[in-house]
Amino acid sequence: MPIEFECPSCRKRIAADAALGTRARCPHCSSVVEVPSSGAGEGGVPPIEPVSIGMQPARQGLAIGALVCGILGLVTCVWPIGVAGFVLGIIALVRINKRPADYRGRGMAVGGVCTGGLSILLILVALAFLPWARERSRRAICSKNMQRIGSALYAYTRNYESGFPPNLNTLLSDGHVTEKLLVCPSSDADVGDLDACYGFIALTPDPSDFADVIMYEKEGCHGGEGGNVLFADGHVQFMLSHSGVQKLVQETRDRLAKPQTKR
Repeated sequence: MPIEFECPSCRKRIAADAALGTRARCPHCSSVVEVPSSGAGEGGVPPIEPVSIGMQPARQGLAIGALVCGILGLVTCVWPIGVAGFVLGIIALVRINKRPADYRGRGMAVGGVCTGGLSILLILVALAFLPWARERSRRAICSKNMQRIGSALYAYTRNYESGFPPNLNTLLSDGHVTEKLLVCPSSDADVGDLDACYGFIALTPDPSDFADVIMYEKEGCHGGEGGNVLFADGHVQFMLSHSGVQKLVQETRDRLAKPQTKR
């Protein structure tokens, strides 16, 4: 028959299936106490309903919630859910360490901390990567725009049986291009500011000089990291520095200035 007595550490009533004078563990505070020789507690407190040591179910709701939130945060990449899993896991671990007899689920709590923390880390990496990916997308769009402008320039030469037009505004007036096409998507220029982004060299097309530059991006586009260049053969190349763009432009202008160059 269980012996009832009061735990000297937490002052709660417990019942132990142990011999008189032996030691048992308190289910409330996990302290090791000595079973007294009398069934009545201190001060003659009457016995209460027996609570068997080791039979009280341990609580692990926080640990379960931490693991569920951590996994959901990792799968959905929704940062509040991941933060909830991380915080609940820490709270559960603290309670388990303080009262191991009342709380279980250390593995699930650790899992909630790990998955929640990983989801937060992935979201931070994605936020840091987003501007880089957006700029690469804008570079690609700018390159496609310049290729379309190059096609419009050669269509102009076929229609009028002449060289390139004197400026890009001529293409706009003839309906070959739109205002949006003449503005770099990475710049802060307005759609109507046609001279803000692209420079144009009105050369006469010559199959022997397809390395010449037709169009180039002015400094300030793409965060100052360089710019696209349209060559006479129709291909577009991104230069990683504005000085590289200016070098190609100057080489083209130097070739145009040579008297022996046939244009």
